[in-house]
Amino acid sequence: MPSSVSSVSAVRLPLLLIVVALVMAACSTSEPDIYQADGSALAESAAQNQGPTTRSTTDSQPGSTLETNGVRGSAPPAAPSTTSRPPRAIRDQDVIVSVLPASDGYDLPATVQCLGSQIRPQQLDSSISAEAGNSDPLTRFGVEDDPAGGPGSGPVYVFRTLENDPPFAGGNRCEIAFLDPETRIPRNEVVWQSFSVYIDDWSQTKDQQIFAQWHDGGNGPGGLVPLLGFYLRGDQLRIIGRLNAGPDISNQTTETFDLHRKSGFPFGQWVDYVIKAKISVDPADEPFVRVWQDGNQIVNFEGPIGYALEADDYAKLGFYHWTGQNEWDRSKPVRSLWLREASLVRDAERRYVFGDINAFQAARITQP
Repeated sequence: MPSSVSSVSAVRLPLLLIVVALVMAACSTSEPDIYQADGSALAESAAQNQGPTTRSTTDSQPGSTLETNGVRGSAPPAAPSTTSRPPRAIRDQDVIVSVLPASDGYDLPATVQCLGSQIRPQQLDSSISAEAGNSDPLTRFGVEDDPAGGPGSGPVYVFRTLENDPPFAGGNRCEIAFLDPETRIPRNEVVWQSFSVYIDDWSQTKDQQIFAQWHDGGNGPGGLVPLLGFYLRGDQLRIIGRLNAGPDISNQTTETFDLHRKSGFPFGQWVDYVIKAKISVDPADEPFVRVWQDGNQIVNFEGPIGYALEADDYAKLGFYHWTGQNEWDRSKPVRSLWLREASLVRDAERRYVFGDINAFQAARITQP
């Protein structure tokens, strides 16, 4: 008996140690559900400056969003996305928006918001300029040569803003907004957006700017902050998402969360973005946002996002510096940004993968 008892104990002890180790490992890998909930006034300025807070629950749903360092939707490091088949051509009927400076010139499918004015496409037949101190008129929006130059470079759109330019809708901005019904982002439907930007180096500044955003459909309260925004502060890129499922829809009741936050933004060179998203406030619709920068996925978010409003959302591209609690850093008096391509593609049938949109963007960038 004693020998059999000791042999059983000898087996049980290693098993017990293995079980304890497995339990400890499982506990150490659980991630808290991290988000930013702004219960106080969420004006445009406050929304951008407040960091994320922590909620003491864990999301253990299969396929749930990865969260790292307060960022909801962090994508694990990965090589550029590839597919096992040749890129599929994008059908003309799926293209909602196409912007190419070389072919479009000033015949844009968008409204220009610049120098304190909103100009419809049919009213714009040349660049928008204004005096810059004692110098010659400085172009704020127009068609210019590629700032990167080089073989094969063509015309690009420039967006330029100075501190004392007349404000429009809460700040200094020079943007294009896709406001027409046929150019808006379909709600609760998979869409892709591509755009390629070159941003002048303002990495040493302390203020904040937006260079791409998705906005609510416009039938809610005025001044709602973007449901998806690309923000720069110094050299840090911050991609922010927002959610308000109602019934009280205001900035004060809107949840704000980081989808991506990283320093070292590549100023002074072309940066290509692709977004794949399905916008809905209802988790049952399986909404999501994915973002690629220069072929590498940087956001992989699954969950409700947007505002509980009926009208389709719309995209904006260009430069926006809001004025509330975001004083212009005068070490950089002129801010310039260039755009060489933008598109919005409907994917209701889920025909496309990243490689298709990436090839579509690359072909558009290189076409004469």
